[in-house]
Amino acid sequence: MSARSGARVAMIGCIGRDNFGARLRANLDAAGVDSTAVAEDEKAASGMNAAIVPRRRRIWRRHRVDDRLTPAAEGRRRDKLAGQSSLNAIDRVAIRLAESSVVPDLRLAVVELQEHERRLHPTHLPGSEIADAYVAWMVTQAARSGAILIAEVDGVFAGFAAGWVDDDDKLAEAPDSRRFGLVSDICVLPAYRGRRLASRLLDGIENRLATTGVIRIRIGVLAANGPACASYERSGFTAYEIVYEKVVGQVA
Repeated sequence: MSARSGARVAMIGCIGRDNFGARLRANLDAAGVDSTAVAEDEKAASGMNAAIVPRRRRIWRRHRVDDRLTPAAEGRRRDKLAGQSSLNAIDRVAIRLAESSVVPDLRLAVVELQEHERRLHPTHLPGSEIADAYVAWMVTQAARSGAILIAEVDGVFAGFAAGWVDDDDKLAEAPDSRRFGLVSDICVLPAYRGRRLASRLLDGIENRLATTGVIRIRIGVLAANGPACASYERSGFTAYEIVYEKVVGQVA
């Protein structure tokens, strides 16, 4: 619950290098728990196994893989976490409307987002080439029927989300589907990921768009961006429309 509320939570321990260990680490990351201090032991098994004993009683026993983490190793991992940030510190997170003074921060985040998506799909242009024009367009769109929210951690810019009302001209769609809230962009800077800031930004945009009377909110994502898909699904989004592409000519 603390991680879901935005506080920094870290786990120190040891897992086996097996399927259960991989799922455990993925679940920790998805919940916003820092797992960088969780060791892996390829010779240990993690998870549970079932043993059948007389009288057909089944007993579940969890492997004590954490016992393989010696006090010295645990101390080193605590020191590693302490070097990143105090384990006892609770970061102060604020979600607020963007002001003109944060345009340079928005530009930085747009470059980060664009470069990340460039690594996922070759059609995306370099972030530095489009950032100025894109931020200007985004600010104009949001001013008409939406908002740009920023996340701050201890007063420092950590990310943003932008959204507005969109009107589609699909004649085959019902009226309540043609007019919807669109989350155009969301980005959390790398240093602040794993704290569920994306969920808090999405909640904030959702609350603002809901005041416009829309009953549907949509967000686009590259198919290859698995972590983003997982984040949106945790926030209650489900797949609505999938676009496939096929390259039939020579790419310049």
